Amino acid sequence: MRFILILLLISPLLSACTTQPDPSTIYDSLKNGEAKFIVTMNGAAFYADDSRFKGEVTIAPTALRMNLFDQFESNVILTLSSEDLFAKRPVKRTIQVDNQVAGSVMIGRIRDRRLRTGDGFLMSAGEVTVESLSEQKIVVRLSGKVGNFNTLRDAQTWKRLDGLLVYKRPQLIMQGGAEKSLLY
Repeated sequence: MRFILILLLISPLLSACTTQPDPSTIYDSLKNGEAKFIVTMNGAAFYADDSRFKGEVTIAPTALRMNLFDQFESNVILTLSSEDLFAKRPVKRTIQVDNQVAGSVMIGRIRDRRLRTGDGFLMSAGEVTVESLSEQKIVVRLSGKVGNFNTLRDAQTWKRLDGLLVYKRPQLIMQGGAEKSLLY
């Protein structure tokens, strides 16, 4: 009986100690030009652990856009825009389902290549934080909710989203007069 009581007291402490992925550890595991995107929806992993993304990151004075694909044909598109997007660092952007112009995140994956079916979600509420944006690395954290493309307007179907994107030596495209001073 005493053992059960101790176990009941300790188990909440152990479950609260889940470790967050460490961007430095992830960065060290990547090759140049590779990104890892760890996404959980309602606590379940969305992408395979061996998934590695590649693609381009476009930076303009008022916008940031990432278009990334992995070896399984999964896709991530992240777009942030605002006249003062780079005024504060790190860049933080609130995502709202009714203002996808100011910020949007699309997360998709192929479920069955033969049938060409997959899962696609849009971030419907939450926050995107660009912790690092440099020629060496990009680190982006996502926290909020996502909705399936087909049921995006029904908040009862939204799923909890947590994400961490780490990109080693990304392919950067500077447009519209963007300068390296936007990097940090």
